[in-house]
Amino acid sequence: MNNNFKDVNFKDFEFPKFDEIKRGFLITAGNLNKFNTMTAGWGNFGVFWSKPSLVVYVRDTRYSYGFFNENEYFTASFLPKTMKEAINLCGTLHGNEVDKVSLSHLTPFAIEKSVAFEQAEKIIVCKKVFHTDVRPENMDDPSFDNKIYPLKDYHRMFFGEIVKIISK
Repeated sequence: MNNNFKDVNFKDFEFPKFDEIKRGFLITAGNLNKFNTMTAGWGNFGVFWSKPSLVVYVRDTRYSYGFFNENEYFTASFLPKTMKEAINLCGTLHGNEVDKVSLSHLTPFAIEKSVAFEQAEKIIVCKKVFHTDVRPENMDDPSFDNKIYPLKDYHRMFFGEIVKIISK
């Protein structure tokens, strides 16, 4: 990790705004020897079981799904607006088919039993504490089933306790 990052106290952290989340951020699980990253456009910050938390969503059809299931930690890397192409590539390419990290010109580094990227402006490290699956029978508004899941490729929600935050 380069020295441009500084530890940030959770209480002092300015959480990403709605537009910053919606434009996409990278979620990553694994270690430097074997990891995958993908673009997320959904995420929830808050408090879960009295701990600061981040919830991320991964479809069961994504290559990242196995990495999130198998690893105890994950990261969220918020890249600058100028890296829109890298965010798009990581959201459309599949890590089991191409080296999207190299194609995106990203520099991975190990952090707290996971992986993040040198180009990020903010990085949040999470320890998984809970997961649950989105299921049609639990949808209070069933119109979302066909709208969001026409292929029936439902998300798994991973709840992570925020254990470290670094920022440039």
